[in-house]
Amino acid sequence: MSKKAGKRPSISDLLKRKICAFQTDNMLRNQTEITAHFNAKYGLNIDRTTIRLHVEGGSKTAFKHRRVKFPLLEEAISVWVDQMTSKGAILTEALV
Repeated sequence: MSKKAGKRPSISDLLKRKICAFQTDNMLRNQTEITAHFNAKYGLNIDRTTIRLHVEGGSKTAFKHRRVKFPLLEEAISVWVDQMTSKGAILTEALV
């Protein structure tokens, strides 16, 4: 029975940087141990291959971004989030 290919979980740039830094600081740990560490620490379900892509790819693949589909909407939401956070509001799904 073959394993069904699924979507890789999306992880933030900050977490990608943490993965790269953790691997650099812990060179004796293998990818499975690094995966277990981040899954336990952040409650994620990332795969070993996700770790491999970010560690081996370094800056080439780890921080690649797509262009936004609706740049005007992206800018408007960004301004609104900045305003709300400067007022001290806690952003929740219901508020958005």
